Amino acid sequence: MKKTSWWVKVGRLLGCWRIVVSLLFGVAICYMLWQMGTEMPTWKRIAFAGCEASIVSGSLGWLLHQW
Repeated sequence: MKKTSWWVKVGRLLGCWRIVVSLLFGVAICYMLWQMGTEMPTWKRIAFAGCEASIVSGSLGWLLHQW
């Protein structure tokens, strides 16, 4: 088993933090849209929820691909 270089470990850590930040950002956007969505028609709320779900699933897919 080869020893992992320190810069590879740092890169993985940064990638992990990038995912955490993007998920938090996604949740914040979702919350803002949900607050606005209380005054929106239902179809717009569904569209926003679908967009948010695609962002989160894309982030998770990227994270799994990194490991």
